[in-house]
Amino acid sequence: MNHRNFHYFLTQGTRENGSRLVFQKKDGWSWKQVTWPDMLTEVESIACFLLNSGFAPGSRIVVSSTNTLECLFFELAVLTAGGTCVPAAGTGKAKKVLENSEERCFLLSDDPDSALGLVSDPPLGGKIEKAFLTVDARIPVEETTASYSSAVKFGFLARKKLKDEIASMGSSVKETDPAVIFGAADGEAKVFSQADILDILRVSRETLGPVSEEEQV
Repeated sequence: MNHRNFHYFLTQGTRENGSRLVFQKKDGWSWKQVTWPDMLTEVESIACFLLNSGFAPGSRIVVSSTNTLECLFFELAVLTAGGTCVPAAGTGKAKKVLENSEERCFLLSDDPDSALGLVSDPPLGGKIEKAFLTVDARIPVEETTASYSSAVKFGFLARKKLKDEIASMGSSVKETDPAVIFGAADGEAKVFSQADILDILRVSRETLGPVSEEEQV
């Protein structure tokens, strides 16, 4: 890997794999198939929405969401834009992360009520730049909280205009830049860089070995 950051990981992976399947997700009675180009388009669309929401390289996002495909794509967008994910299991942990933070953060949640509660809380709301959801909810995009479908839809519309900016920003991310901070809610923060996370993925792939399409299904 010549450029050890997530933007290169996604773009190079798409070039190498073309339209091959990367994910399958149960969608009602059927399966939603996600190819490499599908993933790259969605991640870049979310990254564009992040940029239009004031997100910048070095920004932090507190992640209080279950491990869904939507959450993964949002986190990949954050890493592509040079941001840092701060996992927080549940609203209580998210509150602690915000309380311990000395700077304003973004928020990613799978619970609209909890997200709106944190945003409207006087002490904590002032530390949240904007909240995003990994689910869909009837929340106007101009408000302080935006649903997942809004992020993808409006980000996709801005993608053509911001594609060069996203590419430039993604390419400028260094392998030593922080990607994930674990333990922030407990005061025992451990920082993993972009290269650290990519190395974990590489070792996991080597350990699991090659996976055929039949095994993926």
